[in-house]
Amino acid sequence: MAPLKTRLGVTAMPHCGHRAPGTRFLAACGRATCLLCLLAAALPGSPGQGASVPKVPTVSPRRALFLALAAPSPASAESVWTATVGCDGAKDSANCFTTVTEALRAIPKDSGTALVTVAAGTYREQVRVPRGPVLTLESSPPNAATLVWESDRPYEAALTAEQGSQVTVRGFNIKHAGKSVANNYAVFSPGGDLSLEDCDVMSSTGAGVAAEGGRLSLQRCRVHDCARQGAVLFGPIIGDEPLQARCSCSVFSGNGQFLGDGDAIPGPFDGVLARNNVEASISDVVIEGSGLAGLAVMEDTRVEAFGLTLRGNRQGPSRVTNGGELVAAARPSDAKC
Repeated sequence: MAPLKTRLGVTAMPHCGHRAPGTRFLAACGRATCLLCLLAAALPGSPGQGASVPKVPTVSPRRALFLALAAPSPASAESVWTATVGCDGAKDSANCFTTVTEALRAIPKDSGTALVTVAAGTYREQVRVPRGPVLTLESSPPNAATLVWESDRPYEAALTAEQGSQVTVRGFNIKHAGKSVANNYAVFSPGGDLSLEDCDVMSSTGAGVAAEGGRLSLQRCRVHDCARQGAVLFGPIIGDEPLQARCSCSVFSGNGQFLGDGDAIPGPFDGVLARNNVEASISDVVIEGSGLAGLAVMEDTRVEAFGLTLRGNRQGPSRVTNGGELVAAARPSDAKC
């Protein structure tokens, strides 16, 4: 047989011709130019370069060739695009930016995964995460980067995970103030896949975290002193797929005290509101000091709760109406605080 250039980057014969004793099947022989043996050496858990070839099951010649040609090339492994925001000498090194927005705009369109590390400091900007690569925004050190957005224009969150985006935000302080009556949120995810980890969130005029459809996860977060709700969970505006929300090891404190200033939506407000086609899981969460009830569940929404503490909420621990369900659940298998 003629030699083949494989995706493993090695020129080799499809097989040296060695056969398992007493059969017509090919078997690994350990020769450096044997394609079957090269494949065996590339398998996960193999001893590695320079070691003896591991024993593999005997295979037919056609099967051996198929497996070898299908083997992924190391060069095809997905790489992570990285950038730093707030680094010293902002433009002196590659992928070093002064704002988060600049870094997001620089992500290559063909990148599959991106990591943007944000140095300590205060960043006064409105951040919008578009559909694109799987993104991680990370404060380094944790809780040292503060994102601030204060605006007299309506419908401007400090952080927005746009529809179709996939983003994890880790270790940020997020502060917000806006003018609008509706959609007045510090963090907003309209159909995105957003995870907040170890974040501190507050809005002096609106709600802390809001989602309409998509997926939302909060882990080890503190949402506090928001004029309206600490969290607003809504089903999608279009479509039947419910919002999938999960919150664990988090505290919602002192939210919903705003009584309104003659606007169309007077307070006080619940600590957490879930309504209109939401499936939510809450574990090891404290909701306290809310202006209305601690947790409100309504309109075709189901909330499963474990380790939920509701205390000091002015109008009771919870209210469940119009087809909402609040049920006790077993502790999630992967729950940890």
